[in-house]
Amino acid sequence: MIRVFSFFAAALLLFYSCLVTASDTAKVNRVLIVLNGSAPMSAAWTAGTTRYEAATAFINQLAKRLYERNHTVEVGMSVYGAQYKMSENRCNDYRRETPCARDNRTRLALRLQDIKPKAKESVEYAIGQVLKHELVDTARYRYSIVIVSDSGRNCGDSYCSILDKADARIYRTYFIELSNSVTETCFDKMFHVASDKAMGVAVNSIALDFPPVTMPVYNWPILSVDKQDAKPAQEKQPESNSGIASIIRENQLYTIKLFIEKPGKYTRLDEVFFYGQPTKKIPLPAGKYKIAY
Repeated sequence: MIRVFSFFAAALLLFYSCLVTASDTAKVNRVLIVLNGSAPMSAAWTAGTTRYEAATAFINQLAKRLYERNHTVEVGMSVYGAQYKMSENRCNDYRRETPCARDNRTRLALRLQDIKPKAKESVEYAIGQVLKHELVDTARYRYSIVIVSDSGRNCGDSYCSILDKADARIYRTYFIELSNSVTETCFDKMFHVASDKAMGVAVNSIALDFPPVTMPVYNWPILSVDKQDAKPAQEKQPESNSGIASIIRENQLYTIKLFIEKPGKYTRLDEVFFYGQPTKKIPLPAGKYKIAY
């Protein structure tokens, strides 16, 4: 008979339950970038570079540095002031560009290429939308906001008036200021970025707030998937060479890897249990396996 994998699933569930209770209390960090895409961002930052181009360079560098330092961080981006014309006098110009995701660098870079600064600045409305629609799962995620702007406020906006309402829902608030005119002081960290060197300092300072996640590898004892015994000939039932592993877990911070025994070594299977998946059923050929994550 096939070796039943209820033991396999139950063992995993028990182990993960213990892990969650004992040591895995940290939430996944989500970094929400709020980008000023309004017309004033077309002004010069340095010779030959606009403020928007500087903002683009900063966001790309920050995403790269965050993911290098802590691969579990999820980065997303919203923009304000990039949809309507200045003549339309809109102060509710806001759009989510990329949802929070791990290793989101390519998507961020592509969206940044498509944004064209053109409208009025509506930062208070934008931050209000972020608080309303993005900070929705504080049980699982820890949210930080990075505002990237030239500091202009032609809609009568106030950064702090709306951020102060967020209270404990925000882990950290950062302001990347490209024109040296912001006077508000409600941010955890504020950077006047007027050069490439200052940009690098800001990137590294923010990244330090998101330390690497220790990912210990837990090796299970060898598990066996037995080939189904042949049935009596009169039953005319074919012999099966595989079983089904049902994996259930509570901890979703790790990727489970399966290794099958080959002559003299264990070889990793292409089929893995990816980060974020709560359950998965995997058909396995007969053999001996190890699990690691």
